[in-house]
Amino acid sequence: MSGTSHIADKKRKLDLLRPLSAAALARLDHYYDIEVTYSSNGLEGNTLTAVETTLVIEMIRILPARAGSEYPAAGAAELASINPDSGLLPS
Repeated sequence: MSGTSHIADKKRKLDLLRPLSAAALARLDHYYDIEVTYSSNGLEGNTLTAVETTLVIEMIRILPARAGSEYPAAGAAELASINPDSGLLPS
């Protein structure tokens, strides 16, 4: 099998999975929320683990909105996306 036909075969298999279900899209969205926040904060020197980052984000989603300074840096991006008026988004 040539490289091109191998790629075409993989593309056909991928296309069979489309469109993604709403549940699959929600899982992907949640995964990337956590991973992007964890990676971004790690680059900034934050020492929270991936599990701790997940807990912070999940708590922000369930707790009532508070001032951004009350949340660790891992939750700042999530808080800003939930509450654009929080002052955490750049002007």
